Amino acid sequence: MKRVAMILLIGLITASLGANLITQNEALVSAALKELRFESQPTKGGVVGAPPRFRVTKQTIEHLDKLMKDGKAIEIQANGELKIR
Repeated sequence: MKRVAMILLIGLITASLGANLITQNEALVSAALKELRFESQPTKGGVVGAPPRFRVTKQTIEHLDKLMKDGKAIEIQANGELKIR
C-alpha cells in the first residue's frame, strides 16, 4: 500500500511540475498577445487546461499598423516581457 501511495505521489509531483512549466509559458505568450491587442476567446466547451485562444480584431490591426507607421520595433526581454521601441 505504501509503495502504491509513493508511486502516485511521484506521478502527481511530476505532472504538477510539467503543468507549471506549460502554464508559465502560456502566461508569457498570453500577456504578449494581449499587449498587442489580440482579444482573448473562451476555450471550446469551457475545458480547463485547454490551449488559450485569441482573435485578431480591428483594434489589433490598428495597433500594429500604428506601430509600423511610427517605425517601432518589438523587443522581447529575457522574462518574456515586450518592449516597444
